[in-house]
Amino acid sequence: MNIYSYITKVNDSGCPYLVKKETFKADGRKLYNSPDIVVGFIRDSLGIQDCAEEYLYSLCMDTKGHLIGCFEVSHGTVNASLISPREIFQKALMLGAVSIILTHNHPSGDPTPSDIDLHSTEQVKQAGEMIGIPLLDHLIVAKNCWISMKETNLL
Repeated sequence: MNIYSYITKVNDSGCPYLVKKETFKADGRKLYNSPDIVVGFIRDSLGIQDCAEEYLYSLCMDTKGHLIGCFEVSHGTVNASLISPREIFQKALMLGAVSIILTHNHPSGDPTPSDIDLHSTEQVKQAGEMIGIPLLDHLIVAKNCWISMKETNLL
């Protein structure tokens, strides 16, 4: 099954709409309910663990926990990437997602979340709770390791 990466564009009326950007081969029927499965998709399809700058992606899930699409939310610098709950949930709502997982890379090789990572994740979590699209996890990947904020009780 194909999983699509999307971007948003604005029509002549100023309304955003989704445009398919890339196609990934992934099993959309697979339950993405474990960090190991999600990290496998991240490494195999997104490849951000090898990038020299930070990239933040939002993975959108359906009611059964199947991956239905992903968005590049931010492309940052060697040690920073912007996280905006507004952009994350605008795209998730447009796709019909009922939950999301965030992921970003740390080019330094150390997946330990920074204070900014923790604060931004908490903002996204609170926004998701308010609109009914829960943040299931935030995974930080590095070249040879990764961390799940949920599994380490940081979410």
